[in-house]
Amino acid sequence: MNRAIAISFLAGVVAGALAVGWMASRRDSVPRPAEPPSSPVPGDPATADADLEKLREDLRAAREQVASLTRELSAARAFVPSAAPPADPRRGWDSLKDRLRAGVKAGRLRNDDDPLTRELMLEAQSLLQDLARKKGWTLHEAYASPDGWPALVAMYLKDAKPPLTAEESAKLEEALAVCRRGSEALEARRKDLTGLEIIYESQLMSEVFDDALVEFLPDEHYGILDDIEELVEDMSSRKMRDSSGCDLPRDATRTKWTSEWGDILQLRDEQKIKLGPILEEYLDGLEALGAERVDDSDYESLRQKNTALMSGAQRRILERLGLDESQLASFRSWAVVYTR
Repeated sequence: MNRAIAISFLAGVVAGALAVGWMASRRDSVPRPAEPPSSPVPGDPATADADLEKLREDLRAAREQVASLTRELSAARAFVPSAAPPADPRRGWDSLKDRLRAGVKAGRLRNDDDPLTRELMLEAQSLLQDLARKKGWTLHEAYASPDGWPALVAMYLKDAKPPLTAEESAKLEEALAVCRRGSEALEARRKDLTGLEIIYESQLMSEVFDDALVEFLPDEHYGILDDIEELVEDMSSRKMRDSSGCDLPRDATRTKWTSEWGDILQLRDEQKIKLGPILEEYLDGLEALGAERVDDSDYESLRQKNTALMSGAQRRILERLGLDESQLASFRSWAVVYTR
């Protein structure tokens, strides 16, 4: 079942749970038709109090279910764009070619509010989403792959004005070949990698390709590629890495993250028990990192250390929790670094 169908299902369940909660709450205030007493003592206060408490318990349970399903729905929606065109196997980067060249020639890609720029951005991102669905990849993998951003670059440079020299064309082909080998190596190891490891490998592939372009492309072409990249850069590993901070006490943080990580990975109760020691190790690491910090001036170093800690926690989850295929799909898209 694809994510769009799953989201529709979740939304329906949330709505149903809300209706159940509302109906339960109404039972307290809306009078019901008189019924024959079920016992010889009509209007027994003890029975009425028991019925009322049971209705309140039902309402509390419904509200908890709504809260849980709402969290799942929000997480699922993050992976499915609301306005993207449906997948079409016949579409490719060439479908953008004429409009892209017209936009570049008129200088329109530098204006995010331009209707043509928005149209190209939506379609370019939709193509990457199609690629990710087809390959079973995350969006940043699709971006970094030879069929993603590098293919868009090659499409544009094929008929660039002025055209590439023979030497420049050969270096472009070499850069694409390096990207292809990197993507194949990542695919071969993918099943053994965590979400953060996948995003790191994807970013490394992108950096190698972009560094190669800097070496041989003339400035006039490279500057235009900067404008074109704005169409899809939101799906790059540079933009998709996320962080989540929590300033609660340690026990409350442990409870909060147990719930959040469990929801993201769809963990069963026995898996949440195994998650406990992993969270304790992670919290120990964060406290040790906090103790050694003098100031926040070296932000990049701190970010890298936080990422390394979270990557280690993800590695232990992969090794200890016995995730099934459905859980692994969520796990490999999970690239959030948690901090305190």
